[in-house]
Amino acid sequence: MTVIYRHAVPADKEAISAIHSASRKNTYAGMLPEDYLKARVAEDLRQRWQQQRLTGRDVVMVAENRGTVIGFIAVWCENDPFIDNFHMLPSFRGRGIGSALFRQAFITLLDRGYNSAHLWVFEDNKRAIDFYSKMGGTVTAKQNKEFFGNWVSNLKIEWKNLNTAASPL
Repeated sequence: MTVIYRHAVPADKEAISAIHSASRKNTYAGMLPEDYLKARVAEDLRQRWQQQRLTGRDVVMVAENRGTVIGFIAVWCENDPFIDNFHMLPSFRGRGIGSALFRQAFITLLDRGYNSAHLWVFEDNKRAIDFYSKMGGTVTAKQNKEFFGNWVSNLKIEWKNLNTAASPL
């Protein structure tokens, strides 16, 4: 399999939205109400990504296999970089593609002068928490956060030194 890692362009928004929706339905089953996942998540995310600007300041990257986007990471860089989303198509998980995409985003952040980043993850999303830990992230806070009309317990994970996470495992 040949995977290309690149910065997202506006033409990628539809694929990003579809991946985001598929990943949420797969990952968040049992964590979010079933009616939301079945009836609203796809449209909420489609609208969100249609409206999302892809600016040079932010880091939105995709993993692409044979011309098909299979994963993405979105980091908003207004202040301290905030990893808003990181999703892979469920069928491509566990192959090292997500780790490589994550590292590519951190290399880009380092190239732009950033040395730290953070994200919030559902406390019940143990697979993601384990992944972020392997990538060098540390849990630093816990907070209930509103998520598309649903309140969910979240953990804040921080990377205080992106050099560590950007290095190959």
